[in-house]
Amino acid sequence: MDEARVLKSAHEISLIRRANEISSSAHRKVLASLHAATNETQLEAVFLQTCVAKHAKNQAYPPIVGSGENASTLHYEANNEDLAGRELVCLDASCEWQCYAADITRTFPISGTFSQEAAAIYEIVTEMQTRCIEALRPGIIFRDLHDMAMESAIRGLLRLGILKGGTYEEIRDAGTGRLFFPHGLGHHIGLETHDVDGARRLLVANTPCTSTLSVPPPPQRPYTHRRKLEAGMVLTVEPGVYISRYAVSVYGADPKHA
Repeated sequence: MDEARVLKSAHEISLIRRANEISSSAHRKVLASLHAATNETQLEAVFLQTCVAKHAKNQAYPPIVGSGENASTLHYEANNEDLAGRELVCLDASCEWQCYAADITRTFPISGTFSQEAAAIYEIVTEMQTRCIEALRPGIIFRDLHDMAMESAIRGLLRLGILKGGTYEEIRDAGTGRLFFPHGLGHHIGLETHDVDGARRLLVANTPCTSTLSVPPPPQRPYTHRRKLEAGMVLTVEPGVYISRYAVSVYGADPKHA
């Protein structure tokens, strides 16, 4: 059964597409509401209301609305802090359509305009995602796309001077890039937000259609299996660059990263 779920039918893809259309509309509504919002909770409410108004009453996972430093917490879900004095908000939220999930994450400038520093990081992430999407095709190994995204992240952070004191190869081999890009590039998506991939057993257990809604983990370390992608597979491509004070302190204490 798991193997049968790896390749989606045209009907399944249409359901995933509809979930993405509604979720994208809700993201745009949140963006348009930023000027009037004062708290993360209000943005969550806008997202949920937009989905429900379009008959998508179930979320693929609880919305994550992290402003300021909360945006660098992969599993932040309190969604209850004030926006005052904060520059960015990360919205990781998507609905389901007939039990099929979407998974969309975007980062918005609360003021309506990115600062120079935020824009520079945003451009790196855009490059990471664009390169990988352009390379996505049958026959590609997804792990290779993760490595491509990591290369873009490291080279971009070197250009900005955030990473320094070593070559791209030295930083890559030391694993320092994981300080800023700590999760995998993406995952299969379908009945589960993190759907089966044909290599590991995963039951439908975390959607409102079958059980209690729970937050899916962020994409884990890139898959080690080398299965080539096939037509009909549906995957997310969700790279990120996170700057966390705590993570920097942990990595900075290790001489190979300092």
